[in-house]
Amino acid sequence: MRLLLVLLAGCSLINDPDDHRPGGGLDPVPATEFCGGFAEVACDAFLDCCSTAAVDRDACILEEQADCNDRLRGLLLDPRTGYDPRVASEVLEEGRSFVTSCDVSITGWGANRTGFVRMFRGSVDPGGECTPMNVVDLPAYFSCRELDQACVSEGLFGSSFCRDLQTTGGRCNLDSDCVDDLYCAPMMGGGTCAPVLATGEPCMEASDCASQFCGASVCEVPTTDRIFCASRDLF
Repeated sequence: MRLLLVLLAGCSLINDPDDHRPGGGLDPVPATEFCGGFAEVACDAFLDCCSTAAVDRDACILEEQADCNDRLRGLLLDPRTGYDPRVASEVLEEGRSFVTSCDVSITGWGANRTGFVRMFRGSVDPGGECTPMNVVDLPAYFSCRELDQACVSEGLFGSSFCRDLQTTGGRCNLDSDCVDDLYCAPMMGGGTCAPVLATGEPCMEASDCASQFCGASVCEVPTTDRIFCASRDLF
């Protein structure tokens, strides 16, 4: 299973990336209001950074907000994920900073557990059980309290527990289950952490690639239009 948010990936953070606590002095963003702010950032990215963009901003925001609520509502409202409204405010501010400069490294920030995803602070202590209720129970995979841990299965159809991030060859469900510079390569019976792919290698997702861009099933160097003209198709 892949992270829903291919949109966003790099490591430009306002605070120490190891600091998992609220901070920044910004107004908190309630879970029910997050998608409204997110939609504004996504549409500004499209309109300001894509050279061929042609859409009404208000209509864009309404559409993106509806899509965000449809896809992320479970993560935002499920208590297991530990959504933090103050960290979420920082996350939206960081997204705006990428958009302001049309920075293509935005593709590496969203799937990074110290980037976009860090607003989900988790609720399960190290070693605690986090077994998903079913294969689409995405909140379970964001339920570990520590940034350097992930909800990892003990085996096919086995229980899952909050364990340290996996190294090469380790079991994984998401790319964020693996240490930096690895991705979750799909395998029979579950994923395996493997080195990210070089430019020119075949890929399935942006997060497979060291460049954080998969174009026409091949890892490529991203361009501004390739990243931001697709920013309305985040979900």
